[in-house]
Amino acid sequence: MNNLDLAKIENFTCEGVRVVPHKKALEIWKLTYKTIEDFKESVVTPGSGLEPLGDYLEKCWKDIPEVEISDCFKEENLEIRRLYFNGFGMETLFRILEPKLLDKKSFTYVQSSWNDSMEKIVKCDFKQTDKYELYQIEGSKFFTEDELEKNKSYSYTIDKETVYAVRCWCTTTGREYWIYVPSRIGEKKNALEAIAWTVQLNITDPKYIIRQGDVIIAKKSEKSKQCNPYHLTAEQYTKLLFEAS
Repeated sequence: MNNLDLAKIENFTCEGVRVVPHKKALEIWKLTYKTIEDFKESVVTPGSGLEPLGDYLEKCWKDIPEVEISDCFKEENLEIRRLYFNGFGMETLFRILEPKLLDKKSFTYVQSSWNDSMEKIVKCDFKQTDKYELYQIEGSKFFTEDELEKNKSYSYTIDKETVYAVRCWCTTTGREYWIYVPSRIGEKKNALEAIAWTVQLNITDPKYIIRQGDVIIAKKSEKSKQCNPYHLTAEQYTKLLFEAS
């Protein structure tokens, strides 16, 4: 890539999709990484050989046009359109595309305080309530009305494009989070199953877990051993949170 004039390259491989037109690739990278620093940190890793790409984008970053959700629907290539939507992120998509609420759950437990070694030092009387909501964006939302009318064969593609996310809040900061969950989990229509799936542990027999927004801390027990990463079930998730109270 060192000997190439990147400004003259017609197509790039962008986020795993090949033959993405030059202008669109730049738009997708800027939409996905927000700043040139984020792009370099995530993409231009040591030994990747992509330093010239990082330098090129740094020179033209400010001139890359901003993309709106409405612009995504003008993209005829479905793979490239998906890259645009992915670039906006879960929170933006679910705020704009009118998601359907499938389920909501909440449970209350006693909040405790912890030291740096994650040992409980104070058991408070303060009760904390965690709330979770499971939403769906139907695949049809990602197509224009004309496309749906002209292409009845899109039915399989529409089902495939349906997206699920669980919404939760950090009880300390009040910050709102939207976290993607796969279709096999979303189709269960259970908000607790959805939030539990977002927790992935690599130890057996954890003593308890503590959640702060999208950050999870797991405490080992005497029986804990390293294992392959696994997702929690709703039963495991609630039990481990209550064990921490």
